[in-house]
Amino acid sequence: MKTAKKKSRKQPNLIGKNSNLSPKTIPLSLIKLALQPSETGFLMPIVIMIGLLLLGLSTTMMITSQGDTLSSTSQKYTAQGLAITEGGINRTIAKLNSKYHNYLRYTYDPNAQLGDTAVDEWSTPPAEAPVCLAPETFPTELMSGNIGSGNYELLAYRYDAASETGTLLIQGKEAPDKAVARLQISTTIFDKILGGTFPGLYAIDFMNMANNKVLATIGDTGESANVICGDCPLINPATDCENGEPTQQALLDAIGSNNADFIQGEIVLTPLVLPTIPEQPTADCSVSNPPCTNIIASVITGTKTFPFASHKATEGIYYYQMAGIDMSGSAIKNTVTFGPPSTTANYKGTSYRVYVTGNINMGGQSELVNTIGNPGDLVIFGKLDDGDDTYDQIFTLNGGSQGLKMFIYAPDAKITVNGGSADPDLSGAVWARVWDGSSSTNVEIRVPDDMPDFLETSLGEEYVIGVSQNKTTPITSWEQKEAN
Repeated sequence: MKTAKKKSRKQPNLIGKNSNLSPKTIPLSLIKLALQPSETGFLMPIVIMIGLLLLGLSTTMMITSQGDTLSSTSQKYTAQGLAITEGGINRTIAKLNSKYHNYLRYTYDPNAQLGDTAVDEWSTPPAEAPVCLAPETFPTELMSGNIGSGNYELLAYRYDAASETGTLLIQGKEAPDKAVARLQISTTIFDKILGGTFPGLYAIDFMNMANNKVLATIGDTGESANVICGDCPLINPATDCENGEPTQQALLDAIGSNNADFIQGEIVLTPLVLPTIPEQPTADCSVSNPPCTNIIASVITGTKTFPFASHKATEGIYYYQMAGIDMSGSAIKNTVTFGPPSTTANYKGTSYRVYVTGNINMGGQSELVNTIGNPGDLVIFGKLDDGDDTYDQIFTLNGGSQGLKMFIYAPDAKITVNGGSADPDLSGAVWARVWDGSSSTNVEIRVPDDMPDFLETSLGEEYVIGVSQNKTTPITSWEQKEAN
């Protein structure tokens, strides 16, 4: 007896011939359910449910992919904005360390982003601000810049004098509609004395160079033949400054010089921190042993040679207190010489410190000469500055008189030169309250390159002064800020 074959029932295709999906992408439980024998009306909801599920899954994947793309793009622009901001900080600090260094000790925070109150000393500088720090010379170049396709902006800078800290806030972005990055950094501000800026001639309050020359000692380079005025204003700050610094013509006008070729070194308009004048021994050498001071009570009017046999030195230094020197009306050549002591052949290490309480007036062919060594071995001190608005001494160099190989430091004296016929008329260095030159003839001041070294040996390292420039240390703190 033959058994009839059981006819197999054809299963419906739940996926469809043209579908790109395969059963592998459908949950196994749904596949099994779909393969169970059932009526067509019962299968249709299942097919619809599977389709909706697949549509939801694909939509979720698409949204997630788009979100990842947007997040990656946002991170890219944020990183680019941060890089531009960092570049803006580097550029700004570089400019503040060079031609705009004077701004480092003044605050620019007009919207109080770095402090409780708005301060803008860059637009409205205080009265004691350096030259070229004026409303007419606002540093527009510092305020913004471009890096590649992006740009940065200096939002604020605040200086704290107590801690000598400068804080900078800069914002940068890749493009106007891209992400913004904002950084706040801090650095310490310090003064650095620039090499080659020793003042061969320095006037505290006023200077009129006229036809006077400040040159190097013959054979030297002129690195110490610099002319510096502490309080000489610019004639017109609006036109006299370029990129934060005075023009050369503006400098010449400020010191009253008639010719740029007359100054071999640099011309600088800035006050210097001057050293203290060392105290002289109080004891009188005529009645006391060293340490003591040799007292010259009468004004010198003729030829003299120091030291006298009776004069005493204190550890190789001859201290003198002089009432003054007056050789203004003499028809003959008078010379005041500071030379080696006659009592010993070995006078190396001997030097002179002369404290003048009155005036010095050199005329005719008179000379004030150091024959013992370099200009650091003869130091002439004037009166101390008494704090008032006028000078209390006058040192005058008339006609063909000369002062050779000396350092004159007279912080309350006016030094006047009238005419000149010798080269040099003065050799060494001069620091005074006022320098009043002559327009009639040329007066030459010769400054040796080694003048700072001579003074350091004679008076100490505090006499090695020069023009200081504000500088920043490496960044001490770095913080990313939320951009508004």
